[in-house]
Amino acid sequence: IITKAGGDHVMKDLKDTWTTVGWETVVARDPEVIVINNYGDTSAAQKRKFLKSYPPLANVSAIKNDRIVVLDYVDLVESPR
Repeated sequence: IITKAGGDHVMKDLKDTWTTVGWETVVARDPEVIVINNYGDTSAAQKRKFLKSYPPLANVSAIKNDRIVVLDYVDLVESPR
């Protein structure tokens, strides 16, 4: 999705497509946009609120410019549609 939209995935060098990284990695790579996976027990609104209030992320471009995109899980995985 990111590539098709003309973007560059800041974690593209990682081998796994679904993996966990530390917040220090996110801060170091300074994404312009953060995509929230709307899945699980935590709502997208709660995830957004956390990102915007978590002090280590305060200077990340996506947070400073309020560029947080929410996509449903089904839109993030390949499947016949």
